[in-house]
Amino acid sequence: MSSTISSRPASRSFSPARTTRPRIANRSLSSTRAVREEASPNWGSVPPAKKRIGAFRGGCGGYRIVGFLFGFSLASSLAAYDLLAEYKLASAALQASVEDLHTSTQKVCPDISAP
Repeated sequence: MSSTISSRPASRSFSPARTTRPRIANRSLSSTRAVREEASPNWGSVPPAKKRIGAFRGGCGGYRIVGFLFGFSLASSLAAYDLLAEYKLASAALQASVEDLHTSTQKVCPDISAP
């Protein structure tokens, strides 16, 4: 017993009443022919764009690259300088700790080696 199931619902089946119905023309509700044909007011002309001032205005591709490289090198050098200052501070603290350890070892050494 094999039955075929239609993929279309019964309400969508062909009916002559649906195809002969007149279509309503789509038109915009925001404007009518009289409004479209009416002259628009003159609000003036658009002012010209302002020209940017400065050496790195970004108009040409080369200036962008030069600006990027300048900023990157400046930031890198400041970071390296800060890292070097922190390294010197840590190195001085480590050296002081080693010297303190050496002096305390020198104080304890004669007590240990004398029988």
